[in-house]
Amino acid sequence: MRALGAIALAGAAAGTVAVSVAAHEHVRGAGLLGDLVSGASTAELTGVVASEPAPVTSGPGSPGGVVASGPRYRMVVQAETVTGRGRTGSASAPVLVLVGADVGTAPEYGSRVEVAGRLAPTAPGDREVALLVARRPPEVRAPPGAPDAVAGLLRRSLATAAADLGADVSGLLPALAVGDTTRVPQDLTTAMRAVGLTHIMAVSGAHFAIIGTCVLGLTAVMRVRRGARVLVLVPVMAGFVLLVHPGASVLRAAGMGAVASIGLLLGRPSRAVPALAATVVVLLVADPWLARDYGFVLSVLATAGLVLLTGPLTERARRVMTRPVACAISVPVAAQVVCAPVIVLLTPGIAMLAVPANLLAAVAVAPATVLGVLTALVAPWWPAAGTVLAHAAGVPVWWIAQVARRTAAMPGVTLGWPAGPGGAALLAVLTVAALVVVLRLAPAQPDDARPRRRPRGRLRAQRGGRRGASAHSYVLVLVVGVAVLVTTSGILHARLASSGGAPADWRVVACDVGQGDGLVMRTAPHHAVVVDVGPAGGAMSACLDRLGVRWIDLLVLTHFHADHVGGLDEVLRGAPVARALVSRLHEPAAEAAAALRSLADSRIPVEEPTVGTPGATGAAGDVRWTVLWSPPEATPAAALPTSSGGTEARSTSDAAGEESAPNDAGLVLSLEAPELRLVALADLGSVAQDDLAAALRRSASSSPPRPVDVVKVAHHGSASQSAALAELLAARVALVSVGRDNPYGHPARTALDLYEHVGAVVLRTDSCHDIGLSVADGELVLHAGCPGRS
Repeated sequence: MRALGAIALAGAAAGTVAVSVAAHEHVRGAGLLGDLVSGASTAELTGVVASEPAPVTSGPGSPGGVVASGPRYRMVVQAETVTGRGRTGSASAPVLVLVGADVGTAPEYGSRVEVAGRLAPTAPGDREVALLVARRPPEVRAPPGAPDAVAGLLRRSLATAAADLGADVSGLLPALAVGDTTRVPQDLTTAMRAVGLTHIMAVSGAHFAIIGTCVLGLTAVMRVRRGARVLVLVPVMAGFVLLVHPGASVLRAAGMGAVASIGLLLGRPSRAVPALAATVVVLLVADPWLARDYGFVLSVLATAGLVLLTGPLTERARRVMTRPVACAISVPVAAQVVCAPVIVLLTPGIAMLAVPANLLAAVAVAPATVLGVLTALVAPWWPAAGTVLAHAAGVPVWWIAQVARRTAAMPGVTLGWPAGPGGAALLAVLTVAALVVVLRLAPAQPDDARPRRRPRGRLRAQRGGRRGASAHSYVLVLVVGVAVLVTTSGILHARLASSGGAPADWRVVACDVGQGDGLVMRTAPHHAVVVDVGPAGGAMSACLDRLGVRWIDLLVLTHFHADHVGGLDEVLRGAPVARALVSRLHEPAAEAAAALRSLADSRIPVEEPTVGTPGATGAAGDVRWTVLWSPPEATPAAALPTSSGGTEARSTSDAAGEESAPNDAGLVLSLEAPELRLVALADLGSVAQDDLAAALRRSASSSPPRPVDVVKVAHHGSASQSAALAELLAARVALVSVGRDNPYGHPARTALDLYEHVGAVVLRTDSCHDIGLSVADGELVLHAGCPGRS
């Protein structure tokens, strides 16, 4: 019966969350806004600013992946009305707005604004239904309401009071106190991430616990009755939520606080795990997109780890140390072990010094938080006192910054770890195994080992109660897990079904084909140019299906290595091909023969272009293509032309080599659409890339080329790259098509650094999966699930 009850409870929770997902998705996509987004139309929105405006830096972390230049900021607007195509309608969906102005001119949180620009779809599963690139700064139609205006005043006053305390302290104090991370120096953020301290900058349960402890302590000193203490605590917590703005971890912590407060008011203090489970399910029903928020997931996991593991780990640690030391160490260990498998999805590495760094920083968190909040409350009305409090808060904040910087500078701070789901799964398995080993150890004997006499019946009842509580807790944890999984899969299914797997206005997609290449450039609806088809296995054909490609106007096989032509048969079965370009060097012989036979069997016209001849240029839809590099003739695999006009021996053993004849004989193409230009570098090695750079400079002297927007980095980002070519192309985006956990060490750190040095945003298929690019008002917009920078 207990098992049936658990299954029924889990099913009810999952079903409720699934219904909520469908309802939210229907409301978001209905009406005029959905039509305008699907058509990438120009529109005018009116709504409320629902996030703190933040400056934009180029990269995957930019809103919608926009590759920005000049001062810009982003904000979320909860759309209320939308006007476009001569129609006006109501809306109820969040829209991410990119504004080309300094963040200091941005409207305040809670303001009602009007903003016009071009809409673009966001990536599948995103909270925001669209990205709007504003044509001009938004116009404020109404100021924030009184609560938001007061919260904004307090946040600004805190920042002002801390302004003269140095870059680290003035940036970190608002982050610790109210979650305002806009002023934290980038190098300090990097150091804190390396040692597992970034959670300190996110308002979470620790902040609520600190504030709540202070409030309850003061009311206890004042001899306030228990029920009255709750009446004081609840409005204080509500005010704190308004001050810090309701983010993912804030909502989770506030929800747990509300459950605990109700239990305290009723005289039945709640247990932590049931409170956590109930809070998570309720929040997912109210806002299903929290399931895709890394901050929310990490907050829930950390809380569950603290509740379920701190006690058992402390008891085992007491075998070799005192209780206070054991407890102090067990707290960060419990949080780190459950969060680590998720963190590696964001940053492929394990913070080896996270536990000691957290131990050292923990002593300063509470005073920094309390003094920071007091500064925010006092500074607007008494600036001198606010300055004194800010200087007092600066001492513990300085200590935290020093812990982060000095620990991050130590050798061995980060252990490299495989990226992606495979790395996360491996770490999760190892973590579970380690916990099983540790928890099987007998706990330390209690301080007083003498048995206490208790009535037998009462002892049994208490033991039975503990077993029941434990079972109940694990049932509720199961409910949470099922609800989160259903929510995530439901959102993904709904968004992918509605978008066809890609935004309606995609122009370029680097398909995630594993360790290989597969690039698509749209030429017209359902038509595309395809450059390479990846290895066998169907990944490329599946990507074309997701993109809705039904006709391939031009198929380019840059060379005949299996990771570029292995998927040819699957692609040919899925879409007719009008024309194919292939390398003149038919090596490796077996792969070349198989590919040419498949093209012949499908009766596809095949050409072997040479640079400078009429067959080296053409058009497909609105895309003009030009062959920039090709072997001059069908050369034996043992030799290739060099820049000096001679030949040099090259290895042709496999595709992993840094230099090989098939690689250097690959076709390099320029693909030019009206709004962008892309150069695909095949698998050229550094010598061939140098030769290509020299050839491009010679041609540029007579006819300056159009600037390059996107480059497909050669050979999966191997170490064999030409700095001269990278600097000459100076692309805004560099695409690296590479497989997860490949044995070749791709992509090389030197290759990533090279393209980042010339100003490109580097995007990798091993971490971003399919990488889509569109153009909105002259800006490149990224559509991908990139967890962070390359």
